[in-house]
Order: sequence, then structure tokens, then C-alpha cells
Amino acid sequence: DKIVRIRRVHLEEDTAKLIHGENATLIDFNRSGVPLVEIVTEPDFTSTEQVKEYLQKLQQIIRYLGISDADMEKGQMRCEPTVNLECEKAGEQEGEMVYTPLVEIKNINSFKFAQKAIDYEIQRQLEEFEKTGQEKQSGNKTTRGWDEVKQ
Repeated sequence: DKIVRIRRVHLEEDTAKLIHGENATLIDFNRSGVPLVEIVTEPDFTSTEQVKEYLQKLQQIIRYLGISDADMEKGQMRCEPTVNLECEKAGEQEGEMVYTPLVEIKNINSFKFAQKAIDYEIQRQLEEFEKTGQEKQSGNKTTRGWDEVKQ
């Protein structure tokens, strides 16, 4: 069994939902003020299968405790993974290990899409690192939206 360490758990308030159209972005305030719990883990995952299993187990616990139905398709449970890779430098510094920039992925509404989004981001970061060699900078995190239709 995989051990996943929890860094912190805290309460937040939902703000709104963005609805992106071709020419405009609309804001739906129906979820505004709804309380939510954010669980932040340590970077203990080494595969997307582990992430999926963790999310399924978490959903099972939340349902068993009667906290929520935790239905991802209804927005009752969300996953916003932060992804970066440990890569080996090339050239004169060959053998030195560095990390790629952090990327948080939003708009994931199923276990299947969580896996697909993380796989996509891993490949994108690997290709970007091979082209540019860009490393993680302190406090530097990018947010990307996942669109299952486009990707």
C-alpha cells in the first residue's frame, strides 16, 4: 500500500465558477460562499495510477463518514494536482538533478480525466525541459485549465 502524507487540511469558501465560451467568459456565482475542505498532500505520487487510487480511496472515506457524496461530476469533489518533474541536466552539468516549474491543473471532474491531465502535463513538461532546460524558480507556479475535448 502507498503511503501518502498530508501536508495540511484547511477550510475555504468557494467563490464562483467560470464558464468559458468562444468569445466570452461568464461567471456563475451559484457556488459562491459554499464551504469546502482542501487537502494538500506531500509530493509522494510517482504514477498517475497512484493518484487515481488515492482519489478513489479519499472519495470512499468521505462518503463513509457522511461528509459529502463527493461526486466529481457534480463538482462535490475536485482535484487540482500540482505537477513537476525531477530531470537530469545535460551538457557540462550532466548528472545534476533539477525540477521543472510547478504547474497546477484546474477543471478536472473525474478520476479518468485526472489521470489524462497529469499524463498530458508530464509529457508537456518533459518536452519543454528538453527544449529549454527551464528549472523551477522559488514561488513560481503556473495554473493551466484542463479541457478534455481539446486534449
